[in-house]
Amino acid sequence: MDWGFVHVENGSGGDYRAACFAMVCHHCGERYIEFFSNAKQENLFIGMLHGFE
Repeated sequence: MDWGFVHVENGSGGDYRAACFAMVCHHCGERYIEFFSNAKQENLFIGMLHGFE
């Protein structure tokens, strides 16, 4: 489980930085990826809950 950051270009030509949450199951190797506007702890918990679903 880790955070990564990407630059996203919007439709009007501007760009912004998005946080990418990634989690990999060590038993089966299944991957879960979700994008957030920032890497705050609350988004970490949300990403973990969604990943375990």
